[in-house]
Amino acid sequence: MEDRDLDRKKTDTRTDTMVDFDYDRYAEVEYRATHTDAVASLTCGILAIVLAVFYLPLGVIAGIIGIIFGIRGCRKNPRNCGMAVAGLICSVIGIIIAAALIVLAVVLFNSAELL
Repeated sequence: MEDRDLDRKKTDTRTDTMVDFDYDRYAEVEYRATHTDAVASLTCGILAIVLAVFYLPLGVIAGIIGIIFGIRGCRKNPRNCGMAVAGLICSVIGIIIAAALIVLAVVLFNSAELL
């Protein structure tokens, strides 16, 4: 009986080692992972909106950095760039808010000067 078990173990081609790990099967998981550029773009975009209201220069800087990271995130992972696009949109909105506040400040300053 022991000879049969030894023969069965010798002919069994299935092993549970790392050598037989199916890397191609799990390669797609790594590809789908969210890249840090997309996360940084979304974070900077949200900061750009908030800081554009409270502290204008930092809002513009965060918006520009968010646009740079958003473009990099879309180029690195074109199939899964939803978060990078969201960061781009938030960054652009933050810069638009900052520009609108600058225009509003200039208009109010000029109208106060006329009085």
